[in-house]
Amino acid sequence: MGAIVNTPPEYPQRAPYWAHVFCRLLTKSAAAQELGPECCWLLAVIVHQEDATRYKRAVTFWNDQLLPLCGFGSSKRLVAARDKAIKAGFLHYEPGGKGKTGRYWVTVPPDLESVADSPVSESGLRDETERQNGLRDETERNSKRQPHDNGTTKGNHSTLSLIPNPVKREPLPELVSLIEFWNREIAKHFDLPTCQLPPAKKLQTLYRSALADPEKRAALSDHAKIAQAIRDSEFVRGNPCFSLPGLLTNNKLGDSKLIKLVNGDYRNGKSSRRQSSNDRAGDATNYSGTF
Repeated sequence: MGAIVNTPPEYPQRAPYWAHVFCRLLTKSAAAQELGPECCWLLAVIVHQEDATRYKRAVTFWNDQLLPLCGFGSSKRLVAARDKAIKAGFLHYEPGGKGKTGRYWVTVPPDLESVADSPVSESGLRDETERQNGLRDETERNSKRQPHDNGTTKGNHSTLSLIPNPVKREPLPELVSLIEFWNREIAKHFDLPTCQLPPAKKLQTLYRSALADPEKRAALSDHAKIAQAIRDSEFVRGNPCFSLPGLLTNNKLGDSKLIKLVNGDYRNGKSSRRQSSNDRAGDATNYSGTF
């Protein structure tokens, strides 16, 4: 079974002014609620620097450059925000090194690619504003009828209530298909944990993060190859640590369990069993409960 070749991704083609489309998507998907404002501001800074290059190439930064641009008080906060964006599928990042800057560009998660670039609940906002204005008028009328209150002064209702209607992120069809295959062809035959449908939010996050890696994306697209790799790996079969969510994580050495599986690193043999002790420990540390 040959190893999967990891081809570096190319910078995507963008339409003019695409940065505005991306920022509206952040708004419409309520990304700040899920990722936090620091993460969204990092994405906004990066995409508008892409716009400044006329979308000709990836943008590059030293970590120390991004700290003041985004208002991060420490490198730890930058790394945390960057990791969140990558796992959610909003950011492509190629780490730098000694004398080499990191490369960045924003990405659109697969489940948000079909979202229309339209205002956020424009009609709903107008209706809600009119409703709030009606409540305010009614409150004013009631206060005129009853001029004496209990000593508590109350302000009027706001004349504008921004209540967005964010896009609900449904599970990716590819993930649903993988879970169905896993439960039918893998968990059933190889005595491994099944996965619930609809998938838990944590599993969806792990899957989106894996899709951001070309090597993992290629492995996940070949269900039969995953099944064959498990069939060839006595250590994996019947091992409850090797759930589907577990395969989407790294072991303590930072190696992807999924890639190790499809590359044959868990095949029968004492060396494979010794190497896999880190994978058992990683699962025990990172997972509990039902996925």
